[in-house]
Amino acid sequence: MLSSIIFNNLFLKRFGNVCFPFLLLGWFALNSIQAQTPITTVAGLKTMSMAGNYILSNDLDLSSETNWTPIGTSGAPFTGTFDGNGKVIKGLQINRPTTDNVGLFGYCKDATIKNLGIEVASGVVGADNVGGLIGKYEKASVTNGISGCYVTGIGSIRGTGTVGGLVGWSNTTVTNCYATVNVMGYATGGLVGLNYAGTVSYCYASGTVSGPYVGGVVGNNTDYSSSVKASITNCVANNPALSG
Repeated sequence: MLSSIIFNNLFLKRFGNVCFPFLLLGWFALNSIQAQTPITTVAGLKTMSMAGNYILSNDLDLSSETNWTPIGTSGAPFTGTFDGNGKVIKGLQINRPTTDNVGLFGYCKDATIKNLGIEVASGVVGADNVGGLIGKYEKASVTNGISGCYVTGIGSIRGTGTVGGLVGWSNTTVTNCYATVNVMGYATGGLVGLNYAGTVSYCYASGTVSGPYVGGVVGNNTDYSSSVKASITNCVANNPALSG
């Protein structure tokens, strides 16, 4: 703030008040950028604000968290930004078979989740809307979404409803993502369980997928209306087995 005041004073002395509108616009632009808060520990990850702007500074190990509590709920979704910064969160394990919206993030709404890797340990287990990264992502009006993320590991992703290797239920844009974990559920996709009028592009999945309704990349691809449609483009399903 001090540096911007000094800059403004010097600029005005040299060029006069004719520059004031431009300085005012610049001030608003600078102050509209929310600084990223670094996440360096598991404790920091667990105590994030649901509307914050975060960047992961280093890999994290969740092995000591034997039953991770998903970030965000339907009543208090995560609406901020989480930049994984190319880092990995390892050792994810969740066992909540009667809980909906289960994943590292339970429920996101108009959030930005990007550049993050997840390594699943013993498994991720929930009821409906289960994914390794996000249980449910709801887009209301903002075009953000999920990009540059992946889920791997020895554990599987399991549920009784919509289940995906990366995200269980989504109506947003999922791009440049992949999942290699095995997935079991009802409407089950190697990457996305239910793609509800969302867009999935430049993604792949390579885990075994099982359930009554299955897809290599997306389990259920559903349009919202004749003009708002679900789409899957430039994706690869390299699953060793699909069983439904």
